[in-house]
Parts: sequence; structure tokens; C-alpha cells
Amino acid sequence: ALPALAKRLKSLFDTYSRAKATSSSNAIESTFDEVKIQESLVASAHTLLNAFCSLESHSLSQLLVQAFDAPPTGPSSWFERGSPQGVDMMIDMLVEELQSLSSLLNNTFVPVAADSPSMKDGGGALTSRSRSHQRSLGMGWGHSSKEETSASVPFFKTAIITAIIKRLFTTFIECIRLVTFGTFGFQQVSLNLRYLSSVILTPGSPPRHLFSSPPPDLPQLQRSVDKMIEAASERTLDPVPLDEATLAAMIKSKLAE
Repeated sequence: ALPALAKRLKSLFDTYSRAKATSSSNAIESTFDEVKIQESLVASAHTLLNAFCSLESHSLSQLLVQAFDAPPTGPSSWFERGSPQGVDMMIDMLVEELQSLSSLLNNTFVPVAADSPSMKDGGGALTSRSRSHQRSLGMGWGHSSKEETSASVPFFKTAIITAIIKRLFTTFIECIRLVTFGTFGFQQVSLNLRYLSSVILTPGSPPRHLFSSPPPDLPQLQRSVDKMIEAASERTLDPVPLDEATLAAMIKSKLAE
């Protein structure tokens, strides 16, 4: 992605340099369309932002891969785990990393309301031609993980965090589908996911919560959590869930820390 960005910017400046060397100022203005400059810069910025989301989600995904890459047998395996005593450390690490990322983005990008027209257009005071160009780049989120991964991300904190979480969830479900769980292993991963959802998907005050108001794709993200628990159930020989009251008490106790 970054080499493509560099190539696009170089082409932009080369075109301007040639126009400046061979044309009058009026000719430059007509040859080097201001709208095209804007479109090129917007496209380049999207390339850079998508690269940032990919790098951040890849870094977080490595924590998941390491956690699920446990021995097939033994007390640390997902098949022979004991009764859940609390949320796994890797979930704490994921939450801390996402909270740090959210704080960083607060200093650079403004959050945006879920129903904001600028959220739908991709952000910024753009011309209609620029907005059309953004839509042609794939603005918004599709229904498949491939479309979600390749779609351009709007320039708002909520959209950026959502994009990273979606890619993280894609890795999460892939890891689950490669593991065979025992009953307690299934209960542990269910506890992990329910706690993760309660922290990163429940709107609230920072720094604990990532969103101050419900993100536009909240229902889709919550369905993804349900699908991950369902996938873990399908990979379990005897998927007996934790008692709901016990699960809620463990999550409440963790949130109170």
C-alpha cells in the first residue's frame, strides 16, 4: 500500500512540474485541474489510512494467534482447560492496546455521530466529484470480510476503530475454527468474548470504553461476537455454556477492577 501511495504522489508532482516548466500560469491552471489534485490527494490519504488500519489490526491479531497457538494437550490447551476463573490475559492486552489506540486517534481525528452525513460521504469538505470518486473506491462496509478489509475508511475516529475491530474479529473467528475445545475451553472463550464485547462495543466514557456513542456498525459487530461463540460451540465436543448468572457476575467483577 505504501509503495502505491508513493508512486501516486510522485506522478502528481511530476505532472505539475512538467506543466510549470512548459506552460504559462493560465495554462497551468487549465492543464492541472484543481479538482484532480484534490481527488488524487484524497485517494492517497485513503491509501495511507487503509495501510495504517491494516498494520494496527495485524499487530493486534498477533496477540490472538499466539494465544490460540497452544499445545493440543496439557493444562494450557483449549481442550483440557480447567473451569474458567477469569478473563484471559490476552483479552486484557487487546483491550489495553485498543484503548491506547483510541486515545491516540482522539488527538488526530474527530469522532462523528452515527447519522452524520459526513460519515456516509467519508468526511471532509469535498466536492461532489470527490465524493463520487470516494464512492467508486468502495466507501462504506460490505457484508463479506474481503470487502470490509479492502473498503476505504472514512477520516473519523469511530470509523477507523470500527475498521480495525472488524479485521481483528476476522482473525478471531479464523483462530477459533482451527481449535478443538473442551467444555471448559468453550466456556473460557465465551467469557473472553462477552467481556471483550462489553468493553469495546458498549458506549461509555473513555478511556475504558472506545465509543462515546453507538457506532454505526454496532449491530453487525455484536452479531460477529455471537457468530464467534457459535463457531466455538461447533468446535466443542460437549458445549455446555456457563450459567448466565455466573457469566454476568464474572464480567461485572472484572469491570469493577
